[in-house]
Amino acid sequence: MLRGGHLGRALGAARGASPAAAPASPSRPPGPSAGQHRIQSQPAATSPRPQALAQLRTCAASPLATDRPDAVSEARPAASARLACPICKETEFDSADLPSAGGSLACTRCARTFDTGDDYIDLTLTSGVEQAAYRPRRRLGVWLFSTRLVGYLYERGWRQSPAWPAMGFPGPAKEFEMAMEHLEPCVGNWILDVSCGSGVFSRRFAACGRFAGVIASDISGPMLKEAKQSMKEPGYSTPVVLVRADVGRLPFPTASLAAVHAGASVHCWPDPPMAFAEISRVLRPGGVLVASTVMTVPSAMSGLARDDALRALDSLFPSDVGVQLWREGELRDLCAMSGLQGFTCHRNRMFIMFAVTKPAGNEG
Repeated sequence: MLRGGHLGRALGAARGASPAAAPASPSRPPGPSAGQHRIQSQPAATSPRPQALAQLRTCAASPLATDRPDAVSEARPAASARLACPICKETEFDSADLPSAGGSLACTRCARTFDTGDDYIDLTLTSGVEQAAYRPRRRLGVWLFSTRLVGYLYERGWRQSPAWPAMGFPGPAKEFEMAMEHLEPCVGNWILDVSCGSGVFSRRFAACGRFAGVIASDISGPMLKEAKQSMKEPGYSTPVVLVRADVGRLPFPTASLAAVHAGASVHCWPDPPMAFAEISRVLRPGGVLVASTVMTVPSAMSGLARDDALRALDSLFPSDVGVQLWREGELRDLCAMSGLQGFTCHRNRMFIMFAVTKPAGNEG
């Protein structure tokens, strides 16, 4: 079930459908208080040693909180996705009540409207506003993946390039299996596939039938259009909502999601600390983030040379080459800074997949 020109009606039909049997999932936080506004629909206005590097290394410092089968629990999983105004983040919108294509969503609190088109819902700050002078300044990696050409080529050669296995990426099918090992406690809930690109993993989450629904978000409009096309055949019984969104300003209510996935994307984020903080905000207690990205060349040599020698090599291999290449320690720090715990990871050459959880904390 996919959002195209008729997502509102399609998701409305899905409201009564129950997701695949799964463990109970987190209590849905209460909706806005009486003082909060709701979004209203409006009509639209007009050579290291290869054998050593090939060993897939598990580098968990402590077990994941998600080892507990009841880490994420909810009495009744939501039948639709909860969205929010990207400005105030308090005005909410239910994906089952979307207007037809060409309409708009209105946040009365912020006096702003946001576009709903044929392909996706646009909940970025630039949506619904005529820009006379402002143009976003994007680093090379973000700009590149926002072009129509790369959007078209991404699964027509780009993702099949030998560069990915050479860096140690095991391939989308295996990466999906690895991610699902960490996401098992979240099945039966909605999952956000952030920076989804052309939907490589979004459609796998939808096809597996383990989640109540999938929100596929990306900053790139061309990528989202490709994602929509890729999910047309065959149809999915799992609801899919396509949302154009900035990972540094996610348009979802606080503590509203049980799971967030970011596959092969963290290296493209323009403001990683803000992105991790936003993901932490939208995760509910016990929620899980699983992400993968590209590490620096010296990081890929870990275990083959002394740490001081690797640090010396860092100066010879810049980490910012249009995209941000990472060291494991940096990723650990970013997660800890954002209040995400239980860091565990799998590494293979320049590939790293890591998982963290949102702790229960003290409420009230």
